[in-house]
Amino acid sequence: MPPDPQKKKYYDSIIVVVFVSLLGAMLGVVGSGYAWRVILVEHSAFWLTVLVVMLATTAGIVFTYSFVRYTQKPNLRSMIIMFLGVNVVLFAFAYLITHPSIALSSIATRDRNRTIVTGLGFLLTPGVLAGSLAGNAPVTRKRKRIIGLWGAILQPLYFVLLLASPYPLFKVTDPEGGLGGLTIVGLLLTLVVGGSATVALVRYVVEWYRTRNRIVLSSTLTLILWIGSFAIYTLLEDPQQIAEPLWVGGVFAGFLLLALGMILTSIIEPHRVLESVVEERTSELRAARRESDFYLRMWVHKMGNLLQGIVTYLELLSERGKRMDEQEPYQAAMALSNEATFFNRQVSKLSEIKSSKDAQLVPVVVHSYVLKGLDAVRQTFQEKPVSAQVDVEKDLMVEADAMLGVLFANVIIQAVRLASRTPAEIGISAAVADEVRLRIKSPGTTLSEADKRFLVGSDIPELSTLNIHLYTARVLADRYGGRIEYSRMIDEDANLFEIVLKRV
Repeated sequence: MPPDPQKKKYYDSIIVVVFVSLLGAMLGVVGSGYAWRVILVEHSAFWLTVLVVMLATTAGIVFTYSFVRYTQKPNLRSMIIMFLGVNVVLFAFAYLITHPSIALSSIATRDRNRTIVTGLGFLLTPGVLAGSLAGNAPVTRKRKRIIGLWGAILQPLYFVLLLASPYPLFKVTDPEGGLGGLTIVGLLLTLVVGGSATVALVRYVVEWYRTRNRIVLSSTLTLILWIGSFAIYTLLEDPQQIAEPLWVGGVFAGFLLLALGMILTSIIEPHRVLESVVEERTSELRAARRESDFYLRMWVHKMGNLLQGIVTYLELLSERGKRMDEQEPYQAAMALSNEATFFNRQVSKLSEIKSSKDAQLVPVVVHSYVLKGLDAVRQTFQEKPVSAQVDVEKDLMVEADAMLGVLFANVIIQAVRLASRTPAEIGISAAVADEVRLRIKSPGTTLSEADKRFLVGSDIPELSTLNIHLYTARVLADRYGGRIEYSRMIDEDANLFEIVLKRV
């Protein structure tokens, strides 16, 4: 069962609202100039510690739920995001212990810290770029090996090399910092990382516009936040500026959006869909139970009454010396017997309809099934002649199955029972537009209010108002995705039944 479109839009809007709030806060701090203020070392250390812990926690959540998503529906994008999450945890703590404000070790220098940040950039950028290029590609053993080599071997080795080398592997900025302080290596890395992120962003936007996938939406908005963080980091001149925790907060905000998208897609939405499926199946089970009870009570009530009547008239026939015409109870007993036979056939048809409810509907010719329905009606009403005029195109087709004749026959039976003339005059025609309307018209008394309500409703009728041939007709019309409509033609003192079916 697919997700509810309204719920899907609601979940997507949550992600967008969170993104707008986070981006607005970042732009507000930068636009006000507050980001370039220098703060005390201990304040910087405190906020960086808090943000790095939050970043690591959120990256761990992203890893967990991307793994869940991958087990639910294996795809390369979930696998890439999974490795991003676990490796960012490592780089986050490496960034923390090498930052000059923290001074947790002898290797806490600005050059090494900026090298770690560059390593983080090379972790995030290839990841998002690969996700945009091959996220929906088929999961093959070769692709899984390549991603596994990148995420499980090369990135951890790169991390260890950056952290354990006696000296920083490369220098990306001069002491003056900022855009003007970038070295040749730093400028080259800036162009590579920025260009890759921009290409990935364009591809993500195009893919989201085409698929409306929530993970793609989260990745797109995350990348916008990361590009903003990258720009702030590039313009940063002093590690004690507020811009330092601000760009770290931007990376954290991106992972927060990823985590939110993963949780909504992997946990909450499937749970809601499962709840809807359970509710639907429970409702179907209750309806099936009510229907089963109805059939049992119907059989016991109706057949019991008919059989009792037959037995009563047969007992009257067996009595001698009774002053009455023996032909009268005989005819009454035969009428009840015919009614019992008709009822039994209808129940048999109902059982056949229910047992084949999953049968595929196919195009069928209306004209031939109208004739079959009329033959069945004439056999049922042998004591009441039926005169029918059929005006239906012989090549007209609708979507139905072999039970279509039963639908036509049962509606015609109702028209014949209401007919006020002998023989019963039945006119059958078809109006064709987007749907096919088979019209059954006959002069006669009006349909009862109980039958009118029952014909257009969907509930199981009470035994006191049971009209089994109309009930069978309604079940078949529902099965064909159609309906039965009734109207009274007062000027002509006639009834009009319209069977509406899907045109082929």
